Amino acid sequence: MTEYRWATNEDYESLIEMANRAFHPEKHTEDFKKDTSPESFFPRILPKLYQNIGTAPMHYLAVQDGKIVGVVGNFDLPTMVAGEKLKVVGIGTVSTHPEHRREGHMIRLMNDSIAHAKETGADYLVLGGERQRYEHWGFGQAGVNPGFELNDWNFGRIFGKEASFGYEFRKLEKTDTEEIRASRRLRTSEETYVLHDEEQEYNILCSMGATPYLVKKDGAFAGTMMYFPSEHALGDLRFTEESEALYILNDFMKAMELPTLKVSRIPPDRTALLAVLSKYAEEGVLMPCEMIRVLNYERTIRAFLRMKCRIFSLPDEELRVRFDNGERLLIGVRDGAEAVQQIEDGPFDLEFENPTDAVNYFFGNLGFITDYGCEKRERTRLLRPAFLPLPYYQPACDEI
Repeated sequence: MTEYRWATNEDYESLIEMANRAFHPEKHTEDFKKDTSPESFFPRILPKLYQNIGTAPMHYLAVQDGKIVGVVGNFDLPTMVAGEKLKVVGIGTVSTHPEHRREGHMIRLMNDSIAHAKETGADYLVLGGERQRYEHWGFGQAGVNPGFELNDWNFGRIFGKEASFGYEFRKLEKTDTEEIRASRRLRTSEETYVLHDEEQEYNILCSMGATPYLVKKDGAFAGTMMYFPSEHALGDLRFTEESEALYILNDFMKAMELPTLKVSRIPPDRTALLAVLSKYAEEGVLMPCEMIRVLNYERTIRAFLRMKCRIFSLPDEELRVRFDNGERLLIGVRDGAEAVQQIEDGPFDLEFENPTDAVNYFFGNLGFITDYGCEKRERTRLLRPAFLPLPYYQPACDEI
């Protein structure tokens, strides 16, 4: 007999041990203390969640004979988008005990998690995972995540091989209270950011194996960034002077003795930073951020369309859309501002029968060149390049 229930604080170590066993069986030691220590897999890559007992009740469990055999994390990610607070749920740690797979636990856990999100008024859910696997639950790839690659030849040609601009770098430590607060101020100045308790600010910068670095110039705070050493990559660049970005990256590559450096997760509203990187990087690509499932289209689309209107000048136009959940919306721009409201009847320019198609159409990163095969009227073909994609963005520090 399987019991499906929400975890309590008493389940904290057991659910970590189960997730570690499912995701990293080759690292599983059969020693409970080691497998639930801060150095084990999940506490190490997601300290904001798994070095924090307060997140235990955010897990939905499958339990057999007192033993946890399946886990789905349902994490609160209250998110500010263009001044509007959205209720967001991060789905993560989706796992089944290796000895209990193909028993239907994951289907039940995911279905119940989505139902709970709907009941509690979530605007959308976000997760990272295999596309075809999670499309089954209505998730679609979303987001505009530009990625760049720079190399020492780039900087040698731009500045000269020996150029240095006086920037200094060291690992950010948990005791760097003032610098962490300064980084937090930069993070929350962006158009999109997740609301976190201040005491978790350092831990979120250590997500997914990142090492946070402090940037200084003449002894003064100049910014922070997340460095992923296994990939020679940076994410969530937060600089006090974005026009200095190329100088900072030049000095960082020299300090770390890197021949190449990848940079991604640049917010779409950081136009000055994007301009510098797109002009000088050897390569640039446009990737999605995460997968999302929208539950409240009116609130979600309004917020991200407002964000786009703040970044770009959009023409006045509108679409009439019917969504899979029954919402009927007029979506458009009037006098340069977002205009999203409920309507009663058609005709509709677009009608979506499933949530994945809706996410792809409005939030897919290639929305300016494709409609992802969605049914459309001729008018939508003309409007799409100006309106889409909506600038969904998920910072690297908030990956789940």
